[in-house]
Amino acid sequence: MIIHKASLKFAASTATFSLLAGLNAQLAHADHLDFTLYNESSKPIYYLYVSAARSDTWGQEILGSDVLYSGEYTRITFPTQTSESPCIYDIRVIFADKTTIQDRFNLCESDSVTIR
Repeated sequence: MIIHKASLKFAASTATFSLLAGLNAQLAHADHLDFTLYNESSKPIYYLYVSAARSDTWGQEILGSDVLYSGEYTRITFPTQTSESPCIYDIRVIFADKTTIQDRFNLCESDSVTIR
């Protein structure tokens, strides 16, 4: 996966996941799994894992040495996806204070995930 980071200002709230509407009907093309992750929480995100729901492991951590601060967002891309790639993925976030949240998402139905 490839990440692209940009800054955006948001009001902070409690840490939960929510899907944002806004995906147009063009999900059939090859980048149907790519999504933007928004950090609307009050805490920096130190670690990010994205794994197919059918997988028993999390795989490689995505952010590396980057930190996703409150009010920032990053684009997550799947360079090897195909039309046969699964739609359901688990996303796990670990904050600077070591608290963790995770949830399951259908990435074919939304192009963004917000952490609150």
